[in-house]
Order: sequence, then C-alpha cells, then structure tokens
Amino acid sequence: MRLHGKMIFVGALAAAATSLAAAGAVAMPIAALAVGAPVVPTVAAPAAATVSGQWLAEVTDDPNVVRFTIEQSEGPHNRMNADLKVAPSSLQGLDLSRNGSGGQVRFRLVRDAGTFDCEGWWKNGRGSGQFTFTPDAAFVSEMASRGYDLKDRDVFAFGAFDVSRAFLREMADVGYEKIGKDQLVALRIFDVDGEFVRDLRALGYERPSLDDLVAMRVHGASIEFIKELQGLGYERVPLDDLVAMRVHGASTEFVKELNALGYDRVPLDQLIAMRVHGASPEFIRELKSLGFDRVPIDQLVAMRVHGVNREFIERARSHGYPDATVDKLVELKVMGTLDGGDR
Repeated sequence: MRLHGKMIFVGALAAAATSLAAAGAVAMPIAALAVGAPVVPTVAAPAAATVSGQWLAEVTDDPNVVRFTIEQSEGPHNRMNADLKVAPSSLQGLDLSRNGSGGQVRFRLVRDAGTFDCEGWWKNGRGSGQFTFTPDAAFVSEMASRGYDLKDRDVFAFGAFDVSRAFLREMADVGYEKIGKDQLVALRIFDVDGEFVRDLRALGYERPSLDDLVAMRVHGASIEFIKELQGLGYERVPLDDLVAMRVHGASTEFVKELNALGYDRVPLDQLIAMRVHGASPEFIRELKSLGFDRVPIDQLVAMRVHGVNREFIERARSHGYPDATVDKLVELKVMGTLDGGDR
C-alpha cells in the first residue's frame, strides 16, 4: 500500500527533513537522520506506551482520499504533526456521509505498528477530536528481533506513517535491507517505495542510494521528468543533476524554449547555471532585439552575473561604444569604465 502524506517533526527528524527540502540543498544524507545500523538486542523489548493527541479530518474532492491529520505534543520542542491522505475505508467506523447537525463519532485507524482509537465530532465532511495510539505488542517484539530498538516515539511514528512489516519486505525485495528506523520513516513520508525503485531500474538506474531516492521525491525528480528529458535527448542523467535541475527550475519547458531559440542539447551544467543566474529565454530575446544573436551560453551567464542588461548596453552605446562585443561590455561593467561619466 502506498502512503501519501507529509509531515512536520519538531525535533531531530524535522530539522533534517527541512534541511533536505530547502532550495539549493541538492541532497542531504539520510544517514544524518538515522540512528545507525540496528543492533540485535540481548533482552526482550519492553512494552511501548500509549500516546494521546488530537486528530483532524476532512473529505476531499477525491472520493478515495480523506485528509487525516494527527497532532501530538510533549512540550514545545517535542511535537509531531502528521498530515496524511488515507482511504475512507481505513477509518473504521466513521460514517463520512454524516451531515446536518453533526454528532459524536468513534472510529479506528489500524496500522501494523498499532491502532489509533479516535473519538470526537463530525459534521458536513469535517471532524476533529482526540485519539489514543496503542502500540501492537507483536509488532514491537518482531521489530526487536530484527534488531530495531524502538522507543515509544519511534513506534508512534511508525504507526502514523505506516511503517509496516510489509513495507520492510517490499524494500528488501528491491535490494534495501537493514534500513535505519528514521530512514524508514523518511521513506514513507516522501513516498519512496518498491514501485518507485523498480521504475527507476527500468530507466537504467540500477540501485540508487536511499539519500538519492528521498532527494528525488523531495524535489520532484519524477519518473515522468526523467522520461521527458530522455525525449529531449538527455539519456541517463545523473541523479544529482536531476535533483539540481528540479531545485533550480531547469524544466523540460525551459529546455524546449532554448531549443526554439537555437540552443540545442545544452549541457546540464550550463542549463543549471542559466537558471541560477537568470539567463532566461526572455533575456536571450531581449539581446537579439539589440543585435546580439546566438550569444554563447557562457557569455549569457557572464552578462547576468555582472549585470550587463539592456539599460547598460544602451548606455555603453551612447557613451561611445556602439559596436562593443559581449566580452567588451562585460569588461566595461567589471572595470566600471562608464561610472565616471562620458568617455
């Protein structure tokens, strides 16, 4: 089963996930999230404690999806807010059609790691209330036998994001075993599953690291994006370049616009540099209107880096440089030649 959802973890995992998703942070090692390789315990795992908190839910335009949010806090620096999308049938005992004056409800969300028993109020497709999460003792015991030392908060996170034994088997089937417990949560949060791995493998990416898989999901380097790039002549783009393209907005639409302007098969590093420095199709068209056609990309980037724009070009021409080349214009800007007035 594929989990769709995002989360906010205030604590170590939150800081890490936020850092990973920040623009420009191409890939942050999930190892920074993980506690490390699990060690087989020598004693029986203690029973995990129940956890209580608040829930919010509302139906969506998709009849197969309910937005379900759980919030839990143990002080200002130890909070979790999990915003999930779940199937209506998973909320056992909740009548989503209840309308009118509304009323009290009781229902359950059953996960492999434990059960959320919920009660509260529901009206016109929306509701809220309290929950109690009860860990599944058999799950905790089996995870301990696999070498996972799960604390109460770990079991709760596994329940919230549906880290199940089936998911562990799914990832093992595609070659990923002994995944750290915080890594498992990150994989579920960002929707990394066996299907995604198999799709990448079919495109020639044999065994990406977990870091790369999460970074791709965070920044939207999707299977569709890879296929679109292949259609434009970019085969087997390295995963870090795929992520960098998404971070900086080097989209397939951008590539197509450059093609239409006469720039075919621009190298990936130049595509990214153009986006970083604002060497846009609009800038290229503006230069063409000033008589500069098919300016090499390194010169386009240099012009943007140093602020050589229409205004500066026109100023240079009015100050005695009517035929200045791109290199000369950049030199004039760098040297500040025009800052002292007329030549």
